[in-house]
Amino acid sequence: MPPRLFTARLILTMAAISAAYMLVSYFLIGFRPEQLFLVILCNLLFFASLATRSFIVAFSVFVVYWIIFDYMKAFPNYRYHAVHIESIYNAEKNIFGITTAGGKVITPNEYWQLHPHTTLDIIAGIFYLCWIPVPLMFAIYLYFKNRRQFFYFAFTFLLVNLLG
Repeated sequence: MPPRLFTARLILTMAAISAAYMLVSYFLIGFRPEQLFLVILCNLLFFASLATRSFIVAFSVFVVYWIIFDYMKAFPNYRYHAVHIESIYNAEKNIFGITTAGGKVITPNEYWQLHPHTTLDIIAGIFYLCWIPVPLMFAIYLYFKNRRQFFYFAFTFLLVNLLG
């Protein structure tokens, strides 16, 4: 017998997962519309067809990343550890420092603040905005092209972002 799209167990499981996520989110960081969007999207894909169910189950690694990234707001690092700003700033100056005409060493961001260039700002902004969509598009490509590589990529993406 082929797998069924709707069973009482699947409906109850997804309802419980969705409700738990919304409740934990509400108490940790408060209600936000994107949380409801995530719940609706996951449920829609899970129950739309067996193909979309397979897709959302495979992409659950990225959903977990989304949730963990969102919950980081509830546990800011400064509450648990000293935030090292000066040491990182000085390390950046030592490694990437730019010596000005006056002999002062500044960081690259300080250099660009003194020498603005709109085109470079736009290009840098585009690259910055692509740190999630590009890996997701690549993951979608791998999902349809090579499932084994997709899973390697998805778990590596999650691990690298957790380490970061």
